[in-house]
Order: sequence, then C-alpha cells, then structure tokens
Amino acid sequence: RSLRLGYDVDPVLVVAPNLRGMRLPQAERAQLARRLVEEAETMPEVERAARGISVPLWSTESLGFFVPGVDSLRRLGRFTLQMASAGYFETMGTRIVRGRAFTDADRADGQLVAIVSEGMAAAVWPGQDALGRCIMIDKRSAPCRMVVGIAENIRQNSLTEPQTLQYYLAIEQIRPEEAVLFVRTRGDAATQAEAVRRRLQRVMPGAAYVTVMPMRDILDPRQRSWHLGATMFVVFGALALVLAAIGLYSVIAYT
Repeated sequence: RSLRLGYDVDPVLVVAPNLRGMRLPQAERAQLARRLVEEAETMPEVERAARGISVPLWSTESLGFFVPGVDSLRRLGRFTLQMASAGYFETMGTRIVRGRAFTDADRADGQLVAIVSEGMAAAVWPGQDALGRCIMIDKRSAPCRMVVGIAENIRQNSLTEPQTLQYYLAIEQIRPEEAVLFVRTRGDAATQAEAVRRRLQRVMPGAAYVTVMPMRDILDPRQRSWHLGATMFVVFGALALVLAAIGLYSVIAYT
C-alpha cells in the first residue's frame, strides 16, 4: 500500500472516448480531444485534466528511437512511451525531478521536445546531464527532440518489477488526435466518476460515448494477490500464536 508508483491513484480517473465507428477527420478528432480536457477542467470537482495514449498497469506503448552517439539501445532494456499533453504530470502526480513538464507552448509549430525518466537518463547518458540531449523518433534522419525534463520512474507494467526506461513526447507534436483522458479530482475519484462521465458525454458527437474508470480499479486487481497473501500470513501466524500459548499454558499448569 505504501509503495511509490510514480503517480497517484485515488484522485485520478481514466476516461476513454469511443466514437462507435464514426470516421472523423484527424483535425476534428484532435479538436474533440482538446475540448474534452477543457470541459473536464470547468467542473468544480476536477483539479486538472490531460491527455495520454497509455495507461499505467493497463496499456503500454513503444516506438523506436535513436540517440546520437549511442548504439545498441536495445541492450539497455525495453523502453516505454507516453505521449502527453500539457498538465499531464500535474494530473498524474508524477514528479519532475529536473527541468520542466510539457506546456501549452509545446505545439507542432514549436520546438520539438521530450521528457525522460530518471532511469532512462542514467542508462542512456551515464555520468552526463540528460537535459538538452537529442532524441530522434523512428529513424536517424528524423528531427531532433530536445530533452527538457527528467521525471521520476514509474511502475508501468508491474508492481514488483519497476520499468525505469520511460520517455514522454508532447502529444500535440506527434499524435494530437489521441484522446485517452486522465482527470484529477478533488478527493476520491470513485465518488466523482459518474458526474464526470455525464459532463463529458455532452461533448461527444452523435452516438459516441465515454467510459470512466477510477485508477484504483486498475490497481486493485494487481494488489489482490498481495492482500490475500498478507491475510493468510496473519491467519496462520495467529493460529501458531494460539497453539503456542495453549501449549505453554498446559505445561505451566501441569508443572
């Protein structure tokens, strides 16, 4: 329960829009994604909202990249990717250790930027400063994306095996139409889920809809086996204590 995941759980909702087969142009899908964030942030129950393409402990994205002067990146392990909008790190509660988070200025017509995790910074640029370094997505001839921030490591796929090689790209600079929303509520997210769903449903066109899930519902199944194991250890420990107490009492009484 006290394990630091690299993000908050209880105050965060995951909102997944479903267009039900509607074929919207990319520009309209991007506009819808931005409008959902704006609509969520108008609610008094919501503290912050942002977009991403992957959900920790649920879905993982990856994309090939290159770093000038660094060969064989695969030997370092598996890198995971999150494309995120401005406000993502504040919404999730992921700390920026150095540098900065994404802002509204990180648009397609601005400087291409990236953020890396502490683990990735140490693995790719050991003994060096990762800030200001270059990452090229997909191919070596791609334009350089400058590392502007270093974020804390997160638990992406497992609670027991931290995946420390993460990097983040500004969603407006690469895939602005993606629309998985993260909504940070004031207080427990589960109690606000239905209100958020009803409010965002107004924005969806036609028969499209949104589903809302608390991050706690994603984490709980991962913790269930640990809860069960801890409960069984307590039960068997208590049973052993009772048997030992009875045995000790019996010996003393007999003596």
